[in-house]
Amino acid sequence: MEALRTPARYLVTVALFGLSTSCANTQTVTNRDLEYTGHPTRIYITSNLGKLGDSFAEELQKRMVADIESCGGHVVFDRVGATELDQDRRRQQIQEFKADVVLTMELANWETMQGSVVGASVDSRVWDVSTKKVVWRGNSTIRTGTITPASTKAESLYKDLMPRLRADRMIPSCSGR
Repeated sequence: MEALRTPARYLVTVALFGLSTSCANTQTVTNRDLEYTGHPTRIYITSNLGKLGDSFAEELQKRMVADIESCGGHVVFDRVGATELDQDRRRQQIQEFKADVVLTMELANWETMQGSVVGASVDSRVWDVSTKKVVWRGNSTIRTGTITPASTKAESLYKDLMPRLRADRMIPSCSGR
């Protein structure tokens, strides 16, 4: 009977280890300008999350754009390179798009283990275009395992950040969201 317990314990240990190294958890804290009365529907998003990888950025972009558009919003998602210098191009795009707000998302810091990002902090800000003031700010802390797929990391950030943006009326709201 003891021989059966040892393989079972081994399998449970392996399963738990696998789950703990492939999960993602995100916690976001936010602050909103209480005097801001806007209800933005045209959102221009810039992200500089390069260290998290292209597949992370693609998955996050796909989810955020689909979410905002499904609630009647209009969105441009622009990924910024770490060494990009041309800010005039972006300002022109924001004006041409007629954005109500600009949501910036920037990787503030990260932690690696065995070559994989296992922790990251994303600084997000919503700028009102007409007043040129920050009206919302969030900091998202992502914790993951060493073999967590980029899509799981992106989903974790999306699922924690978007409801907070919506609750603070920084993105359009609709039934079911």
